[in-house]
Amino acid sequence: MNKKLANIDFSDGEILGMLKDLPDACCIFQVVTDPFGTVKDMQFLFVNEKYASLVGKSAPELVGSTFYETVSNRDEDWIRLSYQAAIMRQSVINRTYNTKYNKWFEFWAVPVYKKGFCAFIIHDVTAEKREEENRTIQNNSNRIIIECAKSMNSNDFKTGINLVLEQLGNELSAARVFVVERKEDGSVGQFYSWSHKNTGIGLPTVKIFKKFDFFGMWQRQLDEDNISIINDIKSVNEHAPEIFEKILEGIITNYMVATLRDHDRIIGYMVADNYNYEADFDIENVFETVSMFVASELSNYNLKQEIDNLR
Repeated sequence: MNKKLANIDFSDGEILGMLKDLPDACCIFQVVTDPFGTVKDMQFLFVNEKYASLVGKSAPELVGSTFYETVSNRDEDWIRLSYQAAIMRQSVINRTYNTKYNKWFEFWAVPVYKKGFCAFIIHDVTAEKREEENRTIQNNSNRIIIECAKSMNSNDFKTGINLVLEQLGNELSAARVFVVERKEDGSVGQFYSWSHKNTGIGLPTVKIFKKFDFFGMWQRQLDEDNISIINDIKSVNEHAPEIFEKILEGIITNYMVATLRDHDRIIGYMVADNYNYEADFDIENVFETVSMFVASELSNYNLKQEIDNLR
């Protein structure tokens, strides 16, 4: 702060004038305490129009009333912050998420006038917060994709695919992640799988995949897309009632499936069962991208096997 400004004593009217013209929502409280000095409520002495609009009340309704009497969507941190600002005379900044408005707000509680009085300045930081979250999601997504690519490229195919499935499984907090090969005649080929030691128990086995038409079900769900996300397992009943009733119901809660292609030919599918869809990365982008280089490695591995068999 400018030292010259720090030594200036602003009048009450000047302080109110500055707060009234702030671009952010603002209010001034006098704290209400019990005989022991504990803050129990705050009485509004001033609110600007932006604060009144934020809480859905008019300024005359708020001024003279208390916080608990008038504000329905309350943040309990306000009591703590008002104590620090009004009683302890400390400026405090706090950031919180408001479920009613679906926004992030930064609260600045500052001491004003004398002991027992404080001002709150509320700044909407939703755009800034979402930008931070998007950067985190993008960075995490890139990290996972790079780590999976390294695992595939630094090892033989079987070691690499097992490492990738384990990495995806752990990042997704999934019960299982697997790749099932589709032969040219449409039958089930090789099955590569990673399962969680606890939650991965009791999931459909490769014998089940050979017995029921999972490929047909997945393809109907995928349609022309490379990836399909099934967050409501009951929707499977529309595409494959027999599989839903006999296999998935009560065992699988959600899953996503990605097509593995060699040019225009489908050579398999990559699936994640019972995964956490609230992960801090772009699940769809990561799963689809990893499935593409898994498909490429699977195609190269099969080609090498064919060449070796001809020798």
